[in-house]
Amino acid sequence: MQPSIAEFIPIANAKAWRLLLLWTLALLYAAARVSQAYPNKLPMVVLVALHVIPPLLFALIHEALRYGVRGILVFIGLCLVIGNLFENLSTLTGLPDCRKAAH
Repeated sequence: MQPSIAEFIPIANAKAWRLLLLWTLALLYAAARVSQAYPNKLPMVVLVALHVIPPLLFALIHEALRYGVRGILVFIGLCLVIGNLFENLSTLTGLPDCRKAAH
């Protein structure tokens, strides 16, 4: 017996909702970029939040859909560990400060 089209509708609807969510986040970020031209219309904390939160959510949701929750958690863990390692290394050595090297 062949599967009916009704069995595939929930999957299609879930994909449509994911796509709608991702596009909404991208458009929200684009609106935030445009709103920088009018800094007195929105409080600065709102502008900063709109520049950070939508891209962060977009990246996490998009990559979780592509690589799974485990994959995105591994990615986040690697980013935190490697970023912390380089931050500590630069604090200990003072390497990125070119002014010290020039004198």
